[in-house]
Amino acid sequence: MNSLSLVPFNNRITVITNAGLNMWGDPIEGIRTTVPSRITVKTLDDKTVITAILRSDVKISIADAVEYREKVYQVVSVENIEDVAGNILNVKITAR
Repeated sequence: MNSLSLVPFNNRITVITNAGLNMWGDPIEGIRTTVPSRITVKTLDDKTVITAILRSDVKISIADAVEYREKVYQVVSVENIEDVAGNILNVKITAR
């Protein structure tokens, strides 16, 4: 059951799924899906890290990438945000 999240989704992010590896071991781009999100961008020592909160029905894993403002970032962590009953409200990702 999806519960109502109170986080406003003011931005949009494109999730690029990983469709596997080619014969050289490079990732093959899969389906691109643009979803509403809440994004925070931090830059430290020329490294940019984005944190995004997505709806709970968005399927994403650490094998996927995200695109924001024409730059592609690799997802490094995915965690569920749950309410006290254990229902998943949102998905929080970190990407570099």
